[in-house]
Amino acid sequence: MPHPPPRNVLGPTLEEIRVSRGWTLEDFTARLREAGMTCTVRQLRQIETQRRGITDYELMYLCAVLGMTQEELDGHLKRAMARLLRAKKKPK
Repeated sequence: MPHPPPRNVLGPTLEEIRVSRGWTLEDFTARLREAGMTCTVRQLRQIETQRRGITDYELMYLCAVLGMTQEELDGHLKRAMARLLRAKKKPK
């Protein structure tokens, strides 16, 4: 059975940032909840694995907890996409 299409493009980038900060899923979820976002570890895992979409409301909390503007987060995403495109171009 084919995999369903991704529900968001930011998930892997969020995971990369979270891991680079030494945060577990539980840590990140707790920080989001402290900021006021209704979120569970399962929901965050689904976002990171692109099985769940991200609302603009949630994006606001994600940026606030990460201490980033949306533009900074977009910059991370653009770099991740460029790495992916370079990897696809490499001969096998």
